[in-house]
Amino acid sequence: MKREIERRRNLPAFSLDLAELDLLWQRLLKLFDGDGYLHSEITINLNRSESLSFNSVEEIKDYKLVASSASDFTLSISKGGKSIRLMTSLSFFNRAVVLARGEDEAWCAGGIEVVVSFLQNHKCWYRMLALMPFGVLLVIMTNLPTVLGIYKDGNKISTFMFVAWILILVVFGILAVFRNKFFPSGRLIFTREENVVKRYSAEITLAIAVFAAVVAALSWLMPMK
Repeated sequence: MKREIERRRNLPAFSLDLAELDLLWQRLLKLFDGDGYLHSEITINLNRSESLSFNSVEEIKDYKLVASSASDFTLSISKGGKSIRLMTSLSFFNRAVVLARGEDEAWCAGGIEVVVSFLQNHKCWYRMLALMPFGVLLVIMTNLPTVLGIYKDGNKISTFMFVAWILILVVFGILAVFRNKFFPSGRLIFTREENVVKRYSAEITLAIAVFAAVVAALSWLMPMK
């Protein structure tokens, strides 16, 4: 009889450079002691048609990557009946997850704890925004004027209010479509981005969203014309 236990844990959005990734990688390798064949692989998906596989972090450092970062990658180590996988996601749910399999429940729990404790110091500031349902918020904001009865009895909204409302719809629409790009569940940094706009795209997008919300709130407090 063979017993297999699987444990998984959702992870907060995180960011690692190659030195930090190497430190995590070494800690994970220490979980696999004893004899036997060790399989280790780091898979980086640069886009839908290009993926790269490496056996170590050193191979990534030696490879001349054109991209400055990646948000879709998987770390995988297995030996015998034990395995650990850390996966980021560009799916609708935008979740990073660590998965441990083995015959010993204590080993699985320990492997997950190694990842969780390490990432505590590497969480992204936008980790809550990465899980926010911007698509649902877009639907709510689209129907908000009707729900609040703003158009009731032939009322007309001011140009200021209309522009603010449209601005919020545009921002939420962009965030709903490109949430994984602005707020990825995991980010692997190869080189520090020189393009300031690209480097701070999440902060800029959030600032625009906050500005639009403030403008809308002020416009709704003003008398309608």
